[in-house]
Amino acid sequence: MAKKIGATTIHVDSSHVAMLSHPKAVADAIIAAASKAVVTE
Repeated sequence: MAKKIGATTIHVDSSHVAMLSHPKAVADAIIAAASKAVVTE
């Protein structure tokens, strides 16, 4: 589904709580996504 809409995905070798075991990887992914956001008025 992600490929169909052109989304970028990442894989973190973790349990279902990657935000606890790999907080930097999760934060980096959020920052990368936010930096690509386009604001329209």
